[in-house]
Amino acid sequence: MPLSIQPTRSSLYAQVVLLATLIILVPVNGITASQKDNPREHPPKLLNYSKMTTRQLVDEAEKIIFGGLGQAKVRGAVGRGQCTLCHATIEGMLGERAPNLLGATKRASERLKDPRYHLGKPQDRDTVEKEAFPGSGTATTPLEYIAETLLCPSCYVVAGYGVRGTDDKESPDIKITAPPVSPRPPPPTGTRPPC
Repeated sequence: MPLSIQPTRSSLYAQVVLLATLIILVPVNGITASQKDNPREHPPKLLNYSKMTTRQLVDEAEKIIFGGLGQAKVRGAVGRGQCTLCHATIEGMLGERAPNLLGATKRASERLKDPRYHLGKPQDRDTVEKEAFPGSGTATTPLEYIAETLLCPSCYVVAGYGVRGTDDKESPDIKITAPPVSPRPPPPTGTRPPC
């Protein structure tokens, strides 16, 4: 039986969660990160991501994003990644400062087609940032788009989610490569698009 490389919705979601988690929290050596399951443990236990199964990686991502296994459906659950301070993750909920992450891979495909995205032409963007880093160009796949939004939130700003007064040219989202985490105030009530 041939192996299917066609991604499923759940596998794409798992890949995005994994990618976001690894981009945000994996240190420079790329294979280990501190895990503070037991605050009395010293030195903290290190996790070797390169030896984990997909299920283990997804579980670790859930701990980082939501603060524990089974917390993904709990309103207000916030882990070390702090994603849920701005993003909603439950169907039908609006995020205060950023779009709902549920269905993000599907919307990523749509964002790439948006004329405001300027696929392949970052210099034509009217946003405060043109590229994640010089010469990087634009994303060409939904997964690349999601990675780009983490590295360069102002490269493309979803209509209605920009910093007040910038006409959606600057994102209030944090830039994960620049500390500290300090989100700006949310857009005015009633101006957010449906997620």
